[in-house]
Amino acid sequence: MDELTLQSMIIEAANDAGGRAHKMNNRFLIGVSDLLVKLPKWPAGFLEVKQRDWPSSDGRFLLDVTHPQQKFLRQFNAAGMPCGVASFLQTGTGSGLSLWLNISTWETIAYSDSTIKPFTLTRQGHTFLGKADQRPHHILILLQTFFAEWDEQQK
Repeated sequence: MDELTLQSMIIEAANDAGGRAHKMNNRFLIGVSDLLVKLPKWPAGFLEVKQRDWPSSDGRFLLDVTHPQQKFLRQFNAAGMPCGVASFLQTGTGSGLSLWLNISTWETIAYSDSTIKPFTLTRQGHTFLGKADQRPHHILILLQTFFAEWDEQQK
């Protein structure tokens, strides 16, 4: 699955839950995050979406977050807005496609000891999304967890 399709899955999950999500598209500004996501009861937040095939040679996945994307996320995070990276891992194709997802806050992905090094994750940090009809529910739970984690980090 391409990154645009994966972004659409997050948008659909947020919208179905009574929230809103929007694909950010700015041809003139480099580094703008992929999605603006607003769930009921939570402030709006930015997510950068990344996709990788699994397995990797050493089980680690470097999230290709560019310096302009990092700057964008860092600045909005510093201004008090939830910001993070949604990392999809996939195996197979067609009916054999399997997807895993991790949504990490900016603080976790950029600074925390919970990662091997900044912007690097392992498969263990990802949640299996199940069959196609189960994916919106699992994505919503991960979005809610992301916002709750961000809220806890603000205390």
